[in-house]
Amino acid sequence: MAALPNPVLMTRLTKSHFVAGCQCPKLLWWKVHDPAAPELQPDKVLLPTAK
Repeated sequence: MAALPNPVLMTRLTKSHFVAGCQCPKLLWWKVHDPAAPELQPDKVLLPTAK
């Protein structure tokens, strides 16, 4: 039985991945290899509350 191909190699290059790769090659790597990485999550912005 033949081995299954690596799913990362089968990932399609989407427009958002292409743009991310143009902006920062490391960002493209993160998005393809570890999309749930905490480094890719937006920072929480705390807005002041009215008193």
